[in-house]
Amino acid sequence: MSDFLKDETTSIHRDGAFAAGFYGARAPVSADDAWALIGDWAGILKISGDEVLSVSATGNGNTPGATRTLTLSDKLGGGDIVEVLEEHDDQRRRYSYAMIDTAGTPWSRYCGTLQVEACGPEESLLTYTCRLIPIGQSHEDAIAASIESAAAFFKETVKVAKAAKSGAQPGDLK
Repeated sequence: MSDFLKDETTSIHRDGAFAAGFYGARAPVSADDAWALIGDWAGILKISGDEVLSVSATGNGNTPGATRTLTLSDKLGGGDIVEVLEEHDDQRRRYSYAMIDTAGTPWSRYCGTLQVEACGPEESLLTYTCRLIPIGQSHEDAIAASIESAAAFFKETVKVAKAAKSGAQPGDLK
């Protein structure tokens, strides 16, 4: 647990060859502020901390069918992955995507959904679900790695949103 996220919940289960996972946490930022960062498909670099080195996006912003290529840090195995946006709903503050090129990641047929829900004027619930087929590791380890990455993105989202409100730089917030 951190100063940025609370009431963290995870769930991991097996569904045949697939592994499925859930991660949720309450964040001390408004749903609108969190969604402004999370919901920006091409703007993921703002909230990726040190996990993503660069992003190249094609397509029409947050329109389904848009793609983004993420150059991953060595922390995530390095290389480039390509993701396609399958659904984007600003009203529900939710989007779903799939990895169409998983590069050297330890999974295939990966799809994920991120959602932001209001819990009050300055609090939101950030959730992430994923489904994938593990390669070379257990179902539990594959989902744990994916959830760890989502938690890092959510923590960075809170840092960036709080910094924007206070006029500080995200790195100034601990």
